[in-house]
Amino acid sequence: MTAVLGPDRLHDELPRADVVVIAAPHTNETVHLLGARELSLLKDHTVVVNVSRGKLIDEDALARELETGRLRAALDVFAHEPLPTGSPLWRSPHALITPHVAGLRAGYWPAAASLFAENLRRFEAGMPLLNLVDKKAG
Repeated sequence: MTAVLGPDRLHDELPRADVVVIAAPHTNETVHLLGARELSLLKDHTVVVNVSRGKLIDEDALARELETGRLRAALDVFAHEPLPTGSPLWRSPHALITPHVAGLRAGYWPAAASLFAENLRRFEAGMPLLNLVDKKAG
């Protein structure tokens, strides 16, 4: 079963998951969305995937779980980027680490350049910009 759910159902669903994909914004409410308690709820060999924001996972708690071999992880983002050379995540045979490229797709660069050009035109004309990030909301 595949499910997309909010944090209100997280503790109920984590024990059932084979794979947990974190795809949420970084807000005050989502910092360490997966902390030591949440990771402990996962069954053995669950794969944790983070493609959104690094601070959503307690990296120290995850590193401890990976060290035991109980969990697996695919991580594209980290609390501090680049991931510090001393991080135990680098040493874990149970972690796949990628260099913050999960957002790339076919046609990404032409679309990004087009959005930039449109926003530059709008900025120069005093018009509202497209795809603004609400920093208060995260």
